[in-house]
Amino acid sequence: MCEADENEQPILMSDNTDLLERTGKWLESLAVPDEKFGRFRMSRSSDDTVFTSCFAAFVYELTGGMSRLDASRKQEWLNYILSFQDEATGLFVDPEVENRNLHSGHDTRYVTWQLSTFCISAVRALGGELKYPLSFLGDEGLNTPAGVCAMLESFNWHSTWGSGNLAMFLGIFLICDAENRGIALDSDPAVTAFFDWHDNYQNKKTGFWGEGRLAEYHNGLFGAYHQYLLYFYAGRDLGCKEAIIDKTLSFQNIDGMFAPQMGGGGCEDIDAVDTLVNLYLRTGYREGDVRKCLRRVYDAVCALEAPGGGFIWGVRKRYGPMMYLRNLFSFWRQPDWYQWVFVNRRFLREQQLNPVKPRHPQGWVSKPIPIEESDLFSTWFRLLVIAYASMIIDTPESRNEWRFLSAPGLGWFIPPTAMT
Repeated sequence: MCEADENEQPILMSDNTDLLERTGKWLESLAVPDEKFGRFRMSRSSDDTVFTSCFAAFVYELTGGMSRLDASRKQEWLNYILSFQDEATGLFVDPEVENRNLHSGHDTRYVTWQLSTFCISAVRALGGELKYPLSFLGDEGLNTPAGVCAMLESFNWHSTWGSGNLAMFLGIFLICDAENRGIALDSDPAVTAFFDWHDNYQNKKTGFWGEGRLAEYHNGLFGAYHQYLLYFYAGRDLGCKEAIIDKTLSFQNIDGMFAPQMGGGGCEDIDAVDTLVNLYLRTGYREGDVRKCLRRVYDAVCALEAPGGGFIWGVRKRYGPMMYLRNLFSFWRQPDWYQWVFVNRRFLREQQLNPVKPRHPQGWVSKPIPIEESDLFSTWFRLLVIAYASMIIDTPESRNEWRFLSAPGLGWFIPPTAMT
């Protein structure tokens, strides 16, 4: 872990520089020297990979930095990312990924599919195009309705979070393949099969997907969010909108964020906020509650900006007896006893483990990230929360011209009125 500079002063939201400027300076500090442009470390004490190069591109694009980058630097960056695309399959492959803390839930296929979707978005943000078609879809029979349904059914839907990600990866590939062939999404049989399958298996009580009782709670949302993104992108009507809003609002914790163990989490908070904003803009449902929720999470996320710039993943610490009591007596806030048990069990489990251990994202980097250190991925997701919330509630960032990704998937956003 890097020692903090003794002269470094904490950056507060009242600083005379705005959030985008602070973030830009911090991002520049992560650029790898003596390399062609586009290589960025994940954090001050972590390393750089093609994953971190994509995350830096997303922050550049979101904050408007990409539009100010000269063409030669964009091309260097684009060439670096495209160098990982495999000609035979069209997938983006990092040969070092197996040496970076993989486990059974994030095997080589999972992380390669994940990297490929990140790279597709980064290439488009940089104004480039893929060098090769996604030919693995045809090679593996995934370009037919039967192949799509068989793949979706092969996922472990008791693990809703992981399956939701895998479904999103597959959906992104199908959508991009159809677009690259010039076929309208509602006319492509494989894309149609993807959405039809989800329509048929959506839990009408929650709006989520998955099997088992846990799929109806937090993890159900954290998986389903990834499919919602593709519904919004494709203009496909999503069922159970009001039920999804009801469930998502119920997951907000007493600290204003959405990780049941307290302290927030980059993924958990964006999953909830993106879902709420997109569905509220489409329905107007529970306006007062949505605005109140977004205000609380906005304030909580702004407090996660680190000294020196960027955002941390979440607050991880040992809590005192008062927090245990607040959780125990939060049953009045929960819609049912099972959710109360889930939240308290998760909180207690995390407290019994080591809540301050460094984060080590699966396959992304070799060196772990200290939990109190800002990093590229967390900063991207935290900025997205601020940007989305600022569209509904009045904040200093409401005046910013946020630039969302144009490729389907994480970080994509177009207001519904702009799509009609």
